[in-house]
Amino acid sequence: MKIASISDIHGNIESLQAVVRDIKREGIEKIFVCGDLAVAGPNPSETLDLLQELSKTKEVIFILGNTDEMILKANNKEGSGYYPDGFAMKAAVKYCQKVLRNDQLEFLRSLPEKQSLRLGELNILIVHGSPRHIAENIYPDMESKEVARIIEGYNEDIIFCGHTHLPAIYKVGYQTVVNNGSIGRPFTDVPDACYAILDYPDLNSKSFRIYHKYVEYENWSTADKLKKIVFEGSERLARIILTPMERHNPANS
Repeated sequence: MKIASISDIHGNIESLQAVVRDIKREGIEKIFVCGDLAVAGPNPSETLDLLQELSKTKEVIFILGNTDEMILKANNKEGSGYYPDGFAMKAAVKYCQKVLRNDQLEFLRSLPEKQSLRLGELNILIVHGSPRHIAENIYPDMESKEVARIIEGYNEDIIFCGHTHLPAIYKVGYQTVVNNGSIGRPFTDVPDACYAILDYPDLNSKSFRIYHKYVEYENWSTADKLKKIVFEGSERLARIILTPMERHNPANS
């Protein structure tokens, strides 16, 4: 069995379409979607529609991301605490609040912050940031002992996460921690969509392989559409899609 773990799509329909095509080529049977579905791209509504359509043909497990939570809870009251600090991301959240349909907002409200499941002989946990907090970062340059502290108290064999937009795999004792990277807003030195694949051929064993896959897509098309959307900072967000190394603080992502 092959499972795809994807996250941080951020309203980028072109990158999602490319990854969906790749998932079909890989013969993947199950998909984990680890949050941040709509904010900061030009097609938040269409992206949610495609994800829900995908769940009609494959088993898909969805998790709430921190920017998904912002859509639901941010408001214009002082100290609401849910808008990001960056002006561009704040404007992107407001744009999503304006264009998403009521049924799409209800879909986001239905998503859990974490989910644990049993697959064969493996226990798997799916989160957005970390098991401790929806917006906690697991970066690729952390020491293993720091990752061990973050997952303390959680006993799953594999933990999938996202949020930082930077792919990583850690081995902490018997546990494996996987940051998927990002489909829609990668912060790596190449602007390709990135996701993780769990290759688990024998469900009666604990033997598996996990690796990241990079998928090219027409990022210039996404960036061009985003530039034309009239909200403050849309050009900045478009530039990050083309040149990810110019990214802003991932804590606001």
